[in-house]
Amino acid sequence: MNRLWFKRSMGCIRPQPGMEARIFAGIRSKQQGRRRAVLRWIAAGTCAAGTVAALWIWGGSFRRAQHPDDSEVLAVHPYATSETPEQRAGAAPKPTETVAAADAAPSEPGPVDYGSLSLAQGETLEIPPNMGKASLCVALFEESMLSGADVVVKATVKDCRIRYAGQEAYAQYTLRVDALYFDDVGIGLDSELTLEEPLQTTTSLADLVMGLRTNRQYLLPLCLPAEEEGAQDETEEVYRLLYPYAPQIEVSQEGAYIFYRLQDPDGGWTSLDNSLARRLDMGDRLEQSEYGWLAESMRVRFDEGFEEDFQRLVDQYCVKDE
Repeated sequence: MNRLWFKRSMGCIRPQPGMEARIFAGIRSKQQGRRRAVLRWIAAGTCAAGTVAALWIWGGSFRRAQHPDDSEVLAVHPYATSETPEQRAGAAPKPTETVAAADAAPSEPGPVDYGSLSLAQGETLEIPPNMGKASLCVALFEESMLSGADVVVKATVKDCRIRYAGQEAYAQYTLRVDALYFDDVGIGLDSELTLEEPLQTTTSLADLVMGLRTNRQYLLPLCLPAEEEGAQDETEEVYRLLYPYAPQIEVSQEGAYIFYRLQDPDGGWTSLDNSLARRLDMGDRLEQSEYGWLAESMRVRFDEGFEEDFQRLVDQYCVKDE
């Protein structure tokens, strides 16, 4: 500062009595005023912060009262997240409940093991080792062939034997009729029938696996033989299988129905192979059988509607319109 100016400016100032006290009093008054202003600002800020905090706490309580599971509601706080209470606490989140595709659409059931079925113990025919079999070329079985049946029965095999007539040998069975699906002869229930087939031209009867066995039950379409084939005597009628070149429908003790259905080419019991049918796994049993080619074609049904389906099939082809 210019000393001359300073001296000149200070020259007009004259100390007055009590001037120093007044100066310090003014300074103290200004300082106290500023202090009160600061305190008022602090008080106002504290009040505002308290109000905001109270509103925030009240808002959270209201949201929890309205939505106990706050994982379903997104908070409106600028720092809010969609985390659930378990995630915020570090716990594993609750699994979301969804319907699995396997539950919505059941998968196709697997094959049934042939060994799991309840089949009665029984005997089958023992074919003499020197018995030859003629090679035949026959058409595959089709359901329309039922039109040639004279009798369609559910029957239990009571006995089996081999009957010789000169150079011919016949597989012969005694059947007890348990149910009738079609009867164009008049045999009646609980009657006994004689079933006979020449061994040289059939394999289904005496087959070690698929052949007819005593004490077991089958669904059998039967026909009367031609006159030249005749019965063993004139007093007894003998029946033949409508189609002896494939396994017959077998009924297990628990009521399962065992049959076959070919798909390429189409043949067998095609209409019975519906959505209720399951593939029957024969394992290695057919390795000892004449019917190894049927290994992938065996089917089984457990439903009570099987016989109704079978009856409709018989009615379709066996009942003749008069």
